[in-house]
Amino acid sequence: MTDPSSHEEQDSGDDQLDQFCGFVLDTVELHDDLRAMADIDQFIALVIRMGQERGFCFAADDVWTAMRTTSRVFNARSTIS
Repeated sequence: MTDPSSHEEQDSGDDQLDQFCGFVLDTVELHDDLRAMADIDQFIALVIRMGQERGFCFAADDVWTAMRTTSRVFNARSTIS
């Protein structure tokens, strides 16, 4: 399991978001809470709040960028199949 206290303050928001995502995937309760969120703005707010509560520091722009990047990768893979 990822130890959120091990991340360094100089990590960029993207790096911290990546670390937080790994933490969420290892924590079923958090994963389920995020999956239950239907509204995108509420989802992003919840991601930021959960991250802050666990010592991570990233912004809504970091979350949006990650979601767009993931969406592009997924769409590219689905057109190759």
